[in-house]
Amino acid sequence: MATLTYLGQVGDTDTDELIKWSKKAGSIGDDVMTLAQKLKTEGFDEGIEKGIEKGIEKGIEKGIEKGIEKGIEKGIHQTVLNMLSKDFDFDTIKEATNLSVEEIQRAKQSQNQESF
Repeated sequence: MATLTYLGQVGDTDTDELIKWSKKAGSIGDDVMTLAQKLKTEGFDEGIEKGIEKGIEKGIEKGIEKGIEKGIEKGIHQTVLNMLSKDFDFDTIKEATNLSVEEIQRAKQSQNQESF
């Protein structure tokens, strides 16, 4: 567009020719803007899609980690209950499970409540 303005000012170009070029440049400019908008939209959509994929991946990872932790806790709890049912003393259970005496007592209480 700047070139067309310059040519019009210099006067070496026919006015009709400038009008044709101006219309053509306007059309090209519109096409370039449409293309730019399309690319921006595609980039935005791609960014959202990648963000969703990463979010899902992280959610799955956290879910797996929590599931593993819960499974380990349940296994330790069941071990405590089994050891209590075999009359192991608290110190032995504490050493075997790395639980505190309070945690072992809670497990014992939960076992007693389940018996009712």
